[in-house]
Amino acid sequence: MLDLRFDLQYRFPKGGMLTASLSILSDSSSIAVILGPSGSGKTTLLHCLAGVQKPDSGYILTGGTTYFDSEKNIDFPARDRSIGLLFQDAPLFPHLSVSKNMTYGLKEESASDLKSIVGEWCKRFGLSEKADRHPDELSGGERQRVALAQTLAPKPSLLLLDEPLSALDPVTRTDIRKKLRDWLIHEKRSALIVTHDLAEALALSDYLIIMSEGCILQHGDPMEIFSRPAVPQVAKIVGVENLLPGIILEVTEGIVHLGVGKAELAAIGSGLPNESCFVAIRAEEVILERGQARTSSARNHLQGRVQEIIPYGFQVGVVIDCGFLLTARITEQSRQDLGLCLGAEITAVIKASAIQVLTGH
Repeated sequence: MLDLRFDLQYRFPKGGMLTASLSILSDSSSIAVILGPSGSGKTTLLHCLAGVQKPDSGYILTGGTTYFDSEKNIDFPARDRSIGLLFQDAPLFPHLSVSKNMTYGLKEESASDLKSIVGEWCKRFGLSEKADRHPDELSGGERQRVALAQTLAPKPSLLLLDEPLSALDPVTRTDIRKKLRDWLIHEKRSALIVTHDLAEALALSDYLIIMSEGCILQHGDPMEIFSRPAVPQVAKIVGVENLLPGIILEVTEGIVHLGVGKAELAAIGSGLPNESCFVAIRAEEVILERGQARTSSARNHLQGRVQEIIPYGFQVGVVIDCGFLLTARITEQSRQDLGLCLGAEITAVIKASAIQVLTGH
């Protein structure tokens, strides 16, 4: 169960404000992820929640306990908050071994219990041969795994993890990510995890929070946010490849007719005639066809020419000039089957339901 409520303001020493307000009370959602670009205030928010930094005003409440309230003059020190914080740089005590670093926060456990805990975490995180080593004998990824185990082992009521997997190689990162989520679910622990990685956010989160420039822009179900970003800034953060300025021409029976570049599009939605907007289209929602157009329920069939082909391993990005520059993402095999090359004529097919009209700024 994740029970976290806060409304806080923090003025950065070099200017700018963190203004964040959120209320999550859910039996089903225990892992929340904060996603956003560097400098958006993600780390500062975690530090305020943990008591490492003090907000200028507001309140912080989790698990029924008020840890900070500027009006009531409440400010629990970090050591008295049942919150585990993993710093982004994952500091370890250089004079302590891996096993002693892992169990540093466990003051009331017996020697046999401590040995069992070390064995469990070393096995889980692939550190069984490193228990007696010191931090300077470990790789960066190994140190990060030790720091993660150190944070998780005391089982605090709320875990705040700042880029917990950033120093790991891709294969280890995928493995530890799964083990982290499995452990959190098994132990019924609540966590707030910071990342800037889209795949990681989707893989870990039950609840997604999008931040930029010191503000929370959108929060809720991860797939809903990824498929239906509320504003253009969110669309950029969640990786919408086509984010295009447009204008609403007319709205008839729930269909919005849009002017985008030299072309017109039809989307499902609402708006006002002559209203400026942004049009968001995910690249994987663009279907490419050559030759005679197939029978389709899609409202948008755009003729164009291939301007650029961008390799992404087994996939490619295909940039088409169809009155505006539109990016599609297809498999390399599909590119070969379609015979796509620079200058090739192509038809881009887009369903009206795949186009989102964003009127926020």
